[in-house]
Amino acid sequence: TARLWDAASGRGLRVYEGHDDYVSAVALSPDGRRVLTASWDQDLRLWDKASGRLLGVLAGHTANVSCAAFGPDGRFVVSGAWDAGVRAWDLESFSTVCLLEGHENNVSTVALSPDGRQVASGGVDALVRVFDLKSRRAVRSLAGHEAEITSVVFTPDGRYLVSASRDKTVRLWD
Repeated sequence: TARLWDAASGRGLRVYEGHDDYVSAVALSPDGRRVLTASWDQDLRLWDKASGRLLGVLAGHTANVSCAAFGPDGRFVVSGAWDAGVRAWDLESFSTVCLLEGHENNVSTVALSPDGRQVASGGVDALVRVFDLKSRRAVRSLAGHEAEITSVVFTPDGRYLVSASRDKTVRLWD
């Protein structure tokens, strides 16, 4: 399950139930109206934040889904899983737009550039991969960490990428 909380009072407002296994990630749409949950049941679920109604299921990963992020316009999402894949999903059709391949092992983290054109991902292989969504290809492979990548994020202007790792380092990439 995932829960929506009132941050000021600490009161629970909504429960999003429906996954068959551990919920590993949650993301909020840019307009704040939808909640995306990712789970070890290999699916992602999209919910209406206010009503708690399930809007759709994104199925296609073949292993635990570990991370997810909304595109800047809220019309698509990306996810990473232990099947070594990064998927982009269309939220109108609830279908896979593309499968971005290049990791050798579990994907731990994904992020979208502010313009929605690039996806960054990191995982157990200790590499940060940057994919171009239009060409659906890896455009950069950033090596330097010595252990699993735990987080990636683009700066608000999209010029830099920051990564964190279990090797106890944070790196800034241009």
